[in-house]
Amino acid sequence: MIIEVIEKRRNIKEFTQEKISKDSIEYLLNAAIWAPNHRKTEPWRFIVIPKDSKMRIKLANHIHDWNYKNASSKDENAKKEIANKEKVKILNVPALIYVYYVEDSDPEVDKENYSAVSCAIQNLMLAAQEIGIGVGWSTGKVCKAKVETLIGAEPDWEIAGALFLGKPKNQTQGKRRPINECTIWH
Repeated sequence: MIIEVIEKRRNIKEFTQEKISKDSIEYLLNAAIWAPNHRKTEPWRFIVIPKDSKMRIKLANHIHDWNYKNASSKDENAKKEIANKEKVKILNVPALIYVYYVEDSDPEVDKENYSAVSCAIQNLMLAAQEIGIGVGWSTGKVCKAKVETLIGAEPDWEIAGALFLGKPKNQTQGKRRPINECTIWH
């Protein structure tokens, strides 16, 4: 049942090194594109960066340099450690997908496009959970490093997140507060 998949889905941060096949990634992307989108804009854009590609190495080096330059610490060793940690994360994750949405000059449409791409990411994450793949959705350093030009994003695309995919090392249990704590009934 879908509710079981929803309840088991987690934002995964640690993965095994088991490879994720291109067929599996295509399955997940197909699930993503069936997300609702009010104006039928289909605003989602995906950039898949295979593990052993030259682009993955370029991206990892870019992320390293950005993290070193933007580290909050002034200590050289701490800056190097942070930068190296982020680089290794990019190099080691079995699959990596950057997700963008097409910006719109109309603020209402732009907001709807972001909402639609968020639904697309949720669809992808649920489909991944169904087939035993974990996904970590990041909007942090890996997105702030301004990778758009490097990886081929168009100028009118806005980042929605980077998705780290792989077989989860651990599957944790989720916890949510009861619906009566977040719902008003009239």
